[in-house]
Amino acid sequence: MLAQFRFNSLSLLIGASYPLAFSPFSDYHFLFSLFIFIAIAFYFYLILNADNVKKLFIQSWFFGFGLFAVGVSWVFVAVKEYGHTPWFLAMILTAIFLAFLAVFFALQAVLSYKLIYAIKAKISLSQNWLIDLAQISILPIIWLLFEWIRSWLLTGFPWLYAGYSQTETALFNYAPIVGIYGVGFIVSFISAVIAYQYLSKQMFLFNKIWVVPILLVVIAIYLERLDWTKKQGNPINISMIQGNISQHDRWRDDFLRNILMDYQRLSEPYWGKTDMIIWPENAVPTFYHYLEDSLYSDIQEQVNNTGTIFITGLPFQNIETQEYYNSLLRISSAPKTIAHKSMDPKIYESKAFYYKQHLVPFGEYLPLDFLLRGLINFFNLPMSNFSVSKVIAQPLKIGGYQVAISLCYEDSFPDLSLQQLPEANYLLNLSNNGWYGDSFAPHQHLQISRFRAMEVGRELARSTTSGVSAFINHKGQIRQQTQQFIATVLNGKVQPRIGATPYVKFPIINNLGLIIMILLSSALLLLKKTTRATSQPTKAHI
Repeated sequence: MLAQFRFNSLSLLIGASYPLAFSPFSDYHFLFSLFIFIAIAFYFYLILNADNVKKLFIQSWFFGFGLFAVGVSWVFVAVKEYGHTPWFLAMILTAIFLAFLAVFFALQAVLSYKLIYAIKAKISLSQNWLIDLAQISILPIIWLLFEWIRSWLLTGFPWLYAGYSQTETALFNYAPIVGIYGVGFIVSFISAVIAYQYLSKQMFLFNKIWVVPILLVVIAIYLERLDWTKKQGNPINISMIQGNISQHDRWRDDFLRNILMDYQRLSEPYWGKTDMIIWPENAVPTFYHYLEDSLYSDIQEQVNNTGTIFITGLPFQNIETQEYYNSLLRISSAPKTIAHKSMDPKIYESKAFYYKQHLVPFGEYLPLDFLLRGLINFFNLPMSNFSVSKVIAQPLKIGGYQVAISLCYEDSFPDLSLQQLPEANYLLNLSNNGWYGDSFAPHQHLQISRFRAMEVGRELARSTTSGVSAFINHKGQIRQQTQQFIATVLNGKVQPRIGATPYVKFPIINNLGLIIMILLSSALLLLKKTTRATSQPTKAHI
């Protein structure tokens, strides 16, 4: 019993070390990125060394709980600090969320164990090399499958994927070819080799299996030289306004005037001196039609006079249906503006809207609203009943170029970027990370944004409420960024690009999880049929 407790505690600690491979730790030194190989190798060791399914489930659950307890600890900040929830209740809600996420790793471990056990039963013991190959292959395949499942189950939580940890290593260069799932597969494959090596008790220098990881790293170093896309036109000058408005004040009616004055004050010096002024997600915390004839009319006049394009995040309400959307508004110069309350952006000559496709559970909409609304303050957040846009995401034309838009959490879903490419010439993300305070979340989110830019070979402008705002090049490298929690303006350039990376040309790569699920289902059915066939008595036995 004591030994089991010690091993569960070790699983918890090793799982807790997993997030050290991600930002902000990996920003200090690339060696932090290597923590992930140790963590995943230990997790695979649990599977390969297991002799009891129940014990494996518990051990791997502790691994997952430790991983998320550290990696997404910022959930507690959102629930307690900005959800106005008592700390003990916030702890309980956060623990329930983490416990649920940890089940993914427990189920993943059990499925991997079952498959390996089934394959061992079908392969002759004399074919040890085939058994070893099967083990090393199945572990990363199931890892990839469960990352894919996490991207859509219950609206998805695609956070702390293994591939994101490699933004500071050579393996990042695979992103334009195989995307986030492919890089995660490579990371987990190398980890499987490490776990196998430890169990086999062999010196790695004499083990041929290490040829594959070494070759993967050598190829990755070479890939850094390749450019999959090329420049188009001149760089665009952009001024991104980071207002640093407290999340406590953002939705207060009596604070709206101060918010608008702050953003206008910070923007004033740049009208006519930059190509574009950008305010972040929900910078204007009230419906568009309330300010259409005041704020937006004044901004339209400034845009017409100076030629500077204006972009902001805001909520937009459809007057007819009363549904409202987390939106982006683009205002460009035009000879006239047709005022209309329609959802159709084609109605506007100088104004166009983008409506958010993927909402944040509990923040932007409340699951089981009829049961939870009003129970505690966290389930009654302001503007927490947004609707999902029914229009498939399309690039938005801004200043003569097509732009792939994402609002906050959306850029963690690679499918949304792919829908807008290769037509889009660059990426634009508006975010509000103010919900998570001084936690890991803003840094992890920036790392995700870097990966999106690298995958599709496009530059990215990322405008946030309180940081980290940044300009990212098409190689996923940060050119400029702001400090957190200061009101500032980040001036920089974005270079439009054309062309397509292999990842964009062959979007099926992003559905590797679906392919694996189909193949595994077919393999399991085949194994089942084979088992039945071999268990049937022959005529000689009758």
